Formats: sequence, C-alpha cells, structure tokens
Amino acid sequence: MIFLKKINTNDEIENFGKKFILLNIIAFFPIVLALILRVNIYDNLRLFLFIIPFLSIISALALNYFFENFKNYTQIKVITVFIFFLFSLSFYRFVILTPYQYTYVNYSYLKLENSIGKFEHDYWGSSYKELVKKIKQKYSKEEINNFKIADCGGGDYTLIYYLNKYLGVKKTFSNIDVLDQATHIVMNNRAFLDVFENEHVKDLVDEKGAMLVTDMEKVSRAPNIRQTCFDYKPFSGKNAVVVSRDGLPLTIFREVDK
Repeated sequence: MIFLKKINTNDEIENFGKKFILLNIIAFFPIVLALILRVNIYDNLRLFLFIIPFLSIISALALNYFFENFKNYTQIKVITVFIFFLFSLSFYRFVILTPYQYTYVNYSYLKLENSIGKFEHDYWGSSYKELVKKIKQKYSKEEINNFKIADCGGGDYTLIYYLNKYLGVKKTFSNIDVLDQATHIVMNNRAFLDVFENEHVKDLVDEKGAMLVTDMEKVSRAPNIRQTCFDYKPFSGKNAVVVSRDGLPLTIFREVDK
C-alpha cells in the first residue's frame, strides 16, 4: 500500500488505486475476521486457500514495482536488504524442517519447541516412516513381536503400511474396545474430542462415541473436551523413540504406563 502512488500501473489500468485497495480488502478481510472472532484454525492454511489468488496478484504487483523502481529509490534498496534478512530466517527454518516443511511455524515462536501444543504439526503423519525405521533400529524382532501398538492422530493407513513393511506388524490396538491392551502408542500432536473420558458429555455420547446432531455443539464446547495425543493422560508414559526437528517433536513412539 505504501507504494501505491508510485506504481506505473495507474496509467495502464483505469481506477487502479481503488481496485488495488479493494483487492487488499478481499484478501485480508477473512484473516482479520478470523482473528477478531477467534476462529479455531485447523490443518494449517486449508481454511484460507481461496485467498491465495488475491495474495498472488498483490505479490505480483509488488514484484513489478520492485523491478521498475529498484535503481531510483534508496528506500527500496534498504527495504530489500531487510526483506532478504527475513527471507533468510524463514529459509533457514525451512531447511532444518526438511523434509517436513509443511509443519512450518513462523517466528512468532522464536524457538520451534515453544509452539508445542499450539498447533497440530505433523497431522498427516508424514514422519511415520522415519519413526518406524528408528523403532526397527532400536528394538530386536523378538521385542517388536511382543509389542501391542496403538495409534493416536492422523495418517492411520500410512502408519499401518510402514508398520507392516518394516516391522511385520499387521494390526494396531487403536479401537476403543482393545485400546487398554496396548503397550505402546504411535502418535502425532493431533487434537481430538475426548468423548469417552469427559464427565461433562457422558450422557450425550454412547459407548461407540456416537452422538445426536443436536448435541454436537454441546459436546464440542464442553470443558476440557479438547485433548492432544501428546498430552492425553491415558496415553502418558515414556517416550521411547521420537522424530523431531530443532526440538519440535513431530511423531512419538511411547511406552504406555500400566
């Protein structure tokens, strides 16, 4: 916006200034509204994918301005150095997250580990392959054969594929009727509604976790209903194997306390 008066596009597009302002309103209004209303944002950028074309247009105009005015204005050169510095920080964080860049968190958290519990990081379970390989390296086949493994989080089919491929494990103990038999749990930091252990919803949910549509809002807003796999008390225990980047755990193989 601060470059608006200097963009030559004013001469090429009728009422460019007004259209540019409208473009910014369209792009940023959903974000501002979500912040004001404290909307629960899940699965990263998914809820805002529709604004990407508008942000791309704004970015293209900024790039056009940059190329046309770089030699003419000292402040552009100063801003370029500053932007390059910020880009370098982001690029560094992208590198250390390799190959799980989709778990990126910006520098509102100077340390990645400080964002634990604030976001669902590896909600696709893309680091399951690395985790299962580490399990194979740490334990003997005899030990693995005695494990009863459950899972908590996303990517269930991905996990069972790698468990079968590398460990020979063909089933998990994740269903509620056999979960108490599990000796170990593979988990990412996916959030879920604890409808089985929460006293506030015991009369609204049956033994299979089913509920009436009319009760869904009551259940979702019940106290302490939201839990994460890492912090869920029934899954407490010792972390035996962890896949992490820069102190941020992505997936965990945990020995369950009995």
